[in-house]
Amino acid sequence: MESNIVQLKPYEEAFYSMARRIRRLDSIIVCEGKSDAKILKSIVKKIGVECRVTIGVSHGEGQPSVDELVEYVIVLSRLSKRLRSIGLVINSEELTPHNKYLRIINKLERRRSDMGFSSIEEIVVKENFYVLRIIFDQKEIILLIAISGLSEYPFKHHMIEDHALELAFKEGRLNESIIGNLDSSKDAFQNENEIISLINEADKENVIVSFHHLVELIRYVCEVNII
Repeated sequence: MESNIVQLKPYEEAFYSMARRIRRLDSIIVCEGKSDAKILKSIVKKIGVECRVTIGVSHGEGQPSVDELVEYVIVLSRLSKRLRSIGLVINSEELTPHNKYLRIINKLERRRSDMGFSSIEEIVVKENFYVLRIIFDQKEIILLIAISGLSEYPFKHHMIEDHALELAFKEGRLNESIIGNLDSSKDAFQNENEIISLINEADKENVIVSFHHLVELIRYVCEVNII
């Protein structure tokens, strides 16, 4: 799949980069931050999924503009007959994953007329993973939302590192007693490179279970593309 991934520029430049390149893409995945994008790519490599479509990956550098970036992509998708799906990888932060999902959907519904689509249909509702069909007059786009965060961990903010922490526990790299000494799951790792090394060295099935929401997104984009 690596050869089918196009790295798009982040944040302000992303809109213009996508506008120029969108006609060559089957799918766009927007990650909340740079580390999320790197972790996503490492999981793609780890699970070895066969991807026959061309995917653009961008990130919002952790800025509040991630939601806006998705709106831009939805609008831009009307310019391309080829683009079939949009993926969003975002942290749940202080919300539960489902409440984060509801916030995104409510915002899209409020902006429906501005973005030019007529309706939204729920296709898949799973833990941390959601699939929607966005219907325009002459086109449909699939929106896949992977929301990182494990509410069972007693942290104020929930993020992609929650899943890395779960993987570290499964692999015996860390003991669960460490949780009481952490303010967030991010504190368990020096940087995203440590997480990527963990993914590379871990048992494949443990990676699939720990990052199930990202694996679901990858498989839908690469194998289903699209319902």
